[in-house]
Amino acid sequence: MEAHALPRQQDPAWSARAPVAATREDVRPVQTPERLAHDLCNYLTAISGLAQVGLLVQAGEAKDSYLYRIETAVQEMAVMLRDMLTDQTRDPREELEPGGMRRLLRDVADLLVPRFEQKGVGLTVDCPAVFPRIRLAPMAFKQVLVNLLDNALYFTPCGGSVTLTAASSRRPPQAVIRVQDTGTGIPKDVLAKVWQPGYTTRSDGYGLGLSTAREIIEVLHGGRLSLRSKPGGGTTVRICLPC
Repeated sequence: MEAHALPRQQDPAWSARAPVAATREDVRPVQTPERLAHDLCNYLTAISGLAQVGLLVQAGEAKDSYLYRIETAVQEMAVMLRDMLTDQTRDPREELEPGGMRRLLRDVADLLVPRFEQKGVGLTVDCPAVFPRIRLAPMAFKQVLVNLLDNALYFTPCGGSVTLTAASSRRPPQAVIRVQDTGTGIPKDVLAKVWQPGYTTRSDGYGLGLSTAREIIEVLHGGRLSLRSKPGGGTTVRICLPC
């Protein structure tokens, strides 16, 4: 598979706090009721969008597709609740097969497509059919992507676009997933605060999305999450994961 050139992680244009150090193989982010409520709210909003569009669909096969996506989202919410109530010390990571990353990104996009269509914002997914084997906690990683895409949608006006891409490199061996939007962008003074739990500029926000995403990527996966943005120039969030 062709290796894709990746930006240097040290690029000062990318805003990222120092990575959280994982001290044990089985360490994982602590799920709090506030974080769980935040993630479940995102899923419920997505399910509502699927249901609204599904009600308008006439063809049986197409309607079944929306019902399947709703059922999948409900099952994933059940897993999130179960994990909150059970042992959180087990390692939830598993090795994805070569086509696993593409399916994972597609599943997340399918969940959110109705909301993007309702707002008039385009959503594009680009991932090679064969991707290097990578060790991921699929459910936690989906939560990260749902949070990032939800933010991108919120700050991107009608007529704009959001792109979800995945690429890999051999030196260093890593996978890079990007969420890039053509939205309003983030002022420099705000950029310094976005990692703080509880800080938000959204009227409907809790200020937990980015801080939770960063902890899942860096504590659970040993990766790195950073972002680059400027007012009027959109925002790009980058996730780097070891392969």
